[in-house]
Amino acid sequence: MTDVLSPPAPVQMLARTRLTSLDLLRGLAVAVMILVNVPGDHSLHPSQLVHVDWDGFRVAEAVFPGFIVASGGALALSARSASLRSIVVRTSRLFIIGLLLIWWKYGEVGFRTGTLQFIAVSWLVAALLHRLPSKWRLPAALAVLGAVALVHEIPSLPGATGWGVDGIDARIDAPLFAGRSDVGLLGMLSAGAVGAVAAAVVGTVRTATPRRRIAVFAVAAVGAALAAAVAARIGVPVVKRTWSPSYLFLGASVCAGVMAVGEAIAATPARRLLVPVVALGTNALPLYIVSTVLAIVWTSDDRHATTAWLVRRGLGGEAASLSISVAVLALITALAWWFRRTGRVVRL
Repeated sequence: MTDVLSPPAPVQMLARTRLTSLDLLRGLAVAVMILVNVPGDHSLHPSQLVHVDWDGFRVAEAVFPGFIVASGGALALSARSASLRSIVVRTSRLFIIGLLLIWWKYGEVGFRTGTLQFIAVSWLVAALLHRLPSKWRLPAALAVLGAVALVHEIPSLPGATGWGVDGIDARIDAPLFAGRSDVGLLGMLSAGAVGAVAAAVVGTVRTATPRRRIAVFAVAAVGAALAAAVAARIGVPVVKRTWSPSYLFLGASVCAGVMAVGEAIAATPARRLLVPVVALGTNALPLYIVSTVLAIVWTSDDRHATTAWLVRRGLGGEAASLSISVAVLALITALAWWFRRTGRVVRL
């Protein structure tokens, strides 16, 4: 049994370097992100697909860690961190595309952060950590994560008020992004460290049997969940908007659990059920960009009007709002399937 789903002939050579569980995680991240980011009516959308105002954890909060863990884990399977030039080129490309999308969405030019910019810089951090000698990668990643946590907690630092909305994140982000950002600099560093940890974990199982991969990912899920519980116990709230340690560990636990389940399913005849999601994960970032463009073109006002039209015809509010997201997801999944059938993998 191989560790990847059998692809069409044009991409069989490429697929030998891919891990099913990573593509599954990326695919789920894309799918749920579309359900979260493209609602018909935000006020009617299912609560689990709407981000919490500040502290807490819903399904929506599990999406972003999926991208971070998958992109970090992929470092152990690819040569993208082989040279500083390749790292800088990819980081710059993602950052610029993200800027262009933000400028288009908000109709103004400026230095702003967003999803792709966050992924770009966090991947840069993970890639640089991954270039260290193997024995130093995990300690260095944990040191970065610990340092960022300490910056929030040291009382003598201006703005170090813990994990609140007016904390040190706002002091650092304001000069860079003209205001506090939910995807700011300290969050990028923390997420990059988690990506590097994911690379270290995946690196230990890249040639392992399916059973060993399942065991390693399951242990990682339990360990991260315990770390999240300890962090919460000592007073660190689960806050996505500050990328607090408890949030990061909890998100990483969900991701590792998904990967363990994915590896278990991939080792059985039921692996064919994973094909649509794996297809999404094979071209995750390009498909995310397409979904973002669709969300910009089909404006929130237009989606709101369509949702209201569905409600007037007897569909429940949640179902009406969700149907808009599902329609976009269906379109993106069809595109992913076409990519798969034609052997296209878009590198970003």
